[in-house]
Amino acid sequence: MKHVLSSDMAKSKGNYLAILRRILVAVLGTMVLLAGILLLVLPGPAILVIPLGLAILGTEFHWAKRSSDKLRHLLIKAKRKMSRRSEGDL
Repeated sequence: MKHVLSSDMAKSKGNYLAILRRILVAVLGTMVLLAGILLLVLPGPAILVIPLGLAILGTEFHWAKRSSDKLRHLLIKAKRKMSRRSEGDL
């Protein structure tokens, strides 16, 4: 019986740590994302901070991972378009 109790306690501790990690990721990722959104109107590297916030949130939340992936593909597409445009100017 003692072994069962210690196993239940370990599960409880694991659940507690998983919940705590999820909360910390949510708070940190949201703060970084909001800072990036503020940097859209304030001077600063919003184009770097917003994807960083989404990447942090994406470690725990599927919607943020999808948003981060979409943003990355959009930036890659824009980079290719700009490089083709600059090659055409030569």
